[in-house]
Amino acid sequence: MLTIVMNLWVLCAWIACAVFSGHIAGEKNRCGLCWFVWGVLFGPIALVAVVGLPETRKAEDLAVLGKKQEFLEKLYEKPGRYMLALLILMILFMSFIVGL
Repeated sequence: MLTIVMNLWVLCAWIACAVFSGHIAGEKNRCGLCWFVWGVLFGPIALVAVVGLPETRKAEDLAVLGKKQEFLEKLYEKPGRYMLALLILMILFMSFIVGL
């Protein structure tokens, strides 16, 4: 009787690991169904693996990063007034520090 109850607890824990693996993978923009299957096959090992995975980026995030990179490239190529403003701020900051 004790072994039947223990086997049921192990089965419930194994299925819980599979469900949590799928959920965490979905939160990290990964394939939740795939990680659920990995969780069914490997149990707690899959759960530990999915927790250690980095989050993937969505297409919208990559588009925003692309726009920021374009801005930084333009700034690097033609610094112009941005660099002048930065230089003035640095001079003011240094004069304030020296004045203390």
